[in-house]
Order: sequence, then C-alpha cells, then structure tokens
Amino acid sequence: MKIVLRIVVVALCLVAAVAAQAPNLVGQWQGTLSNQGKELRLVFVIAASGQGNTLTATLYPIDQGAQRINATVTAQGGAVRITVAPA
Repeated sequence: MKIVLRIVVVALCLVAAVAAQAPNLVGQWQGTLSNQGKELRLVFVIAASGQGNTLTATLYPIDQGAQRINATVTAQGGAVRITVAPA
C-alpha cells in the first residue's frame, strides 16, 4: 500500500511540474530548418487548452504557403517534444 501511495504522489508531482511549465511555452516560436543547403522558415504557435495543463501546437511553414499543420506537444521535465504527423 505504501508503494502505491508513493507512486501516486510522484505522479501528481510530475503532473504539477508539467502544468507549471505549460504557460512558459505558450506563444509563437519561429526558427529555420536547414537541410541539404536549403532553408525552411517555420512558425509554431503553442496554446494551452483545457484548464491550461494541456498544450496544443500549430505549425506554419512560412516558405511553403503558411498552410496550417496540427502538431502535438509533450512536455516532460525540462524536455519538450513537438510531433508533426507525416503528410
């Protein structure tokens, strides 16, 4: 029983840590992807949804018409992963 309680406490601490970081990621992030001598400017717009503890992202490839592409955001500890589904 004590082990289960410890696991629950650790899980709640991790959820609280990710939720506390979420507002820091919200906003517009812009960068350049370089591949084989070509550059592609990208803009990610990250927003908080739900009660602010879930992040969503939208990718806009500026040099390819800036069409909207949905992405998923995973934040764990100090790492952030944005995943874009292949076209």
